[in-house]
Amino acid sequence: MTQRKSTFFAIRHQELFPGARRALARRAFQAILPNMDTSLEMDACCGTGKRPENPAGLSAEVSAAAAALLRRGVLLPTRGGDAVSLGRFLTLGLGLEEAYVESRIQTILRNGLAVDDFAVPLASGDRLALSAAMPGVAGAALRRGGRYAAMRAAITQRREDAPPAPIAQLEEPVWIELRCFNSIAEELAGHLLCRGLAARPADAGQVLLPLAATPPAGLALPEPGLLWLAVRQTRPCFAFFRLSPWP
Repeated sequence: MTQRKSTFFAIRHQELFPGARRALARRAFQAILPNMDTSLEMDACCGTGKRPENPAGLSAEVSAAAAALLRRGVLLPTRGGDAVSLGRFLTLGLGLEEAYVESRIQTILRNGLAVDDFAVPLASGDRLALSAAMPGVAGAALRRGGRYAAMRAAITQRREDAPPAPIAQLEEPVWIELRCFNSIAEELAGHLLCRGLAARPADAGQVLLPLAATPPAGLALPEPGLLWLAVRQTRPCFAFFRLSPWP
């Protein structure tokens, strides 16, 4: 079996089983191709980015309800300076590690257009969708920077084609609507609840309603009737600043 073919099988495995554990995936490979070393391919496909930790004491019921809410959509505030580009929003605005973003978030849509470039600018009111690797031809075509990206050239958001974002003050709040799908919703549910988010009451559901709280001082919700949902913690969920690798 050549290296090219083994890499192809690794890519196909990621498309079919994006949420599989690395060890389980490796065993599946070895059952089919017992003489093939899959360690390199699995590391490249599945990634090693550290996933955000859930808040202490978060129940499985609340975590599942929060993941379902992320699939329906939430609104997240961030500083204007942390939303000048997609990459800065994901790392500074959401507090995600660069390795996690690079390895786990394989498909990104901004206002319905696929994004490959983390330098694409954002503006208040933008709609983002995040997903892990998705199966099939459509999933391969939408994958960020994938070999089949040319198939969706007509719906690709390029940096040079993106409308210029209004200049916002560095500390001025900017609101981004976010949806997460498949395993990304499950991995980010507790993390984003800890940071705080806004949601429509009909989307929140009965399980999350007890988490409704007063927004932080100086933060005005962007729409009337929204709920501010946050897990009450004895200490801040993020106590240090991250540096973003993206401009």
